[in-house]
Amino acid sequence: MSKITKKKKDHPIDIATSLMALISLMLYLNTKNIVLAIITFLLGTAISIFVVVKISLKKKKKDYQKLLNSGIDDLDTMSGLDFEKFILVHFQNQGYKGEVTKATNDYGADLILNKDGSKIVVQAKRWKDKVGITAIQEIVGAINYYGASKGMVITNSYFTSNAQNLAKANNIELWDRDMLIGIMSKNQGKNLAEKLKYETEVQAEYCPMCKSKLLIRKGKRGSFWGCSNFPKCRFTKDLN
Repeated sequence: MSKITKKKKDHPIDIATSLMALISLMLYLNTKNIVLAIITFLLGTAISIFVVVKISLKKKKKDYQKLLNSGIDDLDTMSGLDFEKFILVHFQNQGYKGEVTKATNDYGADLILNKDGSKIVVQAKRWKDKVGITAIQEIVGAINYYGASKGMVITNSYFTSNAQNLAKANNIELWDRDMLIGIMSKNQGKNLAEKLKYETEVQAEYCPMCKSKLLIRKGKRGSFWGCSNFPKCRFTKDLN
């Protein structure tokens, strides 16, 4: 049986650029004015990129707000990856910087968190059943592999008594369903723009100059948008 491959979707910026190229070509054919056609293409492309970036940022912030305000019932129906993102958002809300590890070969850690020079590795288990000792063993291994100072296992369920005993013997911090409910009750309703540390996660999709990602950077005069391709690309713009 032949393998069916999915066609890769075109990025909105590529679509907008192609459309403006077509419009500019038609304009040139009708007017024979090459300068007008070029100006139309450049201006239209710039506006299109701005709109796409604006929409992308708004969607990302909306997604983070949804995660931040999720209730325990929402956690029970999340995918494993969304549960990991949910945990990451709540730690970012407390000033941590971090990342979700790749789906395979993560060496026992779903999240890697950093704050004040301290590294924490986390396993996030969105399970229906109780979490057993395997998760504890894996996070102990992750501490050694990543050189972390602390390990945690977080679940929307509960832990077996064996898992609790092994965690206690290895100084692993456990967060179960009851603790998550308590944490969420404190965080629900907070303003994402004020609380969420999105320097590493909320990104404009593309730089208008080189199409690399834009990141929020900090300088002497405060925060600003800067190209991730720096120093090859020095595009910057104000946050507001």
